[in-house]
Amino acid sequence: MKWLLMPVLLCSLASSAFLETKELPTKQKLDDDLKKHAVQADFFKMKKGEVEKETKVYAEGAAASVDQEGIFALSVKEGTIYVENLTGLRMQPGDNVRVYGMYQGLRNGHPLIAAVLIEKL
Repeated sequence: MKWLLMPVLLCSLASSAFLETKELPTKQKLDDDLKKHAVQADFFKMKKGEVEKETKVYAEGAAASVDQEGIFALSVKEGTIYVENLTGLRMQPGDNVRVYGMYQGLRNGHPLIAAVLIEKL
């Protein structure tokens, strides 16, 4: 019986050794990849529902208001975009920022971006 279990045990050890040596991407690599693939948020297309959810986007503007849920209003030329701040970065009204993240649809009639990267300008 123990000879039957030996191949299973060896395969299990080999698999776990392979998994341990496989490197996970760093936050910097993930951020660089997001910056490379994100497209500028098109306010009007997002508002009309012409942008697919989970599209990687970025937007620049000024934080207009910040609520307790981690969502803030971003004032852009065309209007207001809501940003769900997933970064933990503390925002203040008036902060000029560039946000990178995924388009999530509409919130109260405004486009919503789930931001995983925020750069203060």
